Amino acid sequence: AGARDFIGKPLDTVEVMTRIRNLLEVRLMHRESLAHGANLERTVRERTAELERFRRAMDATADGIFLIDAASLALVDVSDGACRMLGFSRDALLRIDPVALGLTTADQLQRHLDTNAAAHESDIAETELLRAGGEGAVPVEISWQWQEAGSSKLLIAVARDISERRQAQQRLKHLASYDALTGLPNRTLFFQNLREAIELAQDKTWRVAVLFITLDRFKIVNDSLGPALGDELLRQVSNRLVRVMDLRDAVGRLGGDEF
Repeated sequence: AGARDFIGKPLDTVEVMTRIRNLLEVRLMHRESLAHGANLERTVRERTAELERFRRAMDATADGIFLIDAASLALVDVSDGACRMLGFSRDALLRIDPVALGLTTADQLQRHLDTNAAAHESDIAETELLRAGGEGAVPVEISWQWQEAGSSKLLIAVARDISERRQAQQRLKHLASYDALTGLPNRTLFFQNLREAIELAQDKTWRVAVLFITLDRFKIVNDSLGPALGDELLRQVSNRLVRVMDLRDAVGRLGGDEF
């Protein structure tokens, strides 16, 4: 009886159209959900690939790269180059405070945040970073940059080891003031020391004595036995002069066989 009543019931066009429309809307929502899921999955794959490319690029450089979260001021990632440079594992390095590591001071870190947030320009500075095991420090040149990644804000520090540059600068400075053959102060440094000694003597009412020494017949030795033995003679004379110097004495090579 119920079936006959249902079949014999007059057709309600509005109700039928409403049900069809609801069914179509459900199917459309299902399709949109599938499309959204596919788009989301594709976006995740693309972002993951981008992160992997960024990681490979970051780890490929010999420079040390440090990513600092602007909110917590803590390290959130470091490159393989940073680990090799300082001798830490990545996990150990991420547990170190950037200030304790030597990247910057607390005040400078805040200035980097303020400066880069306002101008988005690179800020370059020199500092020394802590080496694992307390084995000294690594002199570096650091380039600071500000980066926004979605809702996150990062400070990126790119550190370049300048140990060789520092050593070269020290060698040049040494060569500018010391004789390359004997290691004694050269003419420039000797006369600078002499001026300072005279000024000090005037203040203290001391006396200053200057002894000028040349090696007799050095040219004959140099010509007959060769420049190598001549150089060795100059080194031996220099060593003997240094050994007889007192604390307040100074010795230098003015050039040739002149001391």
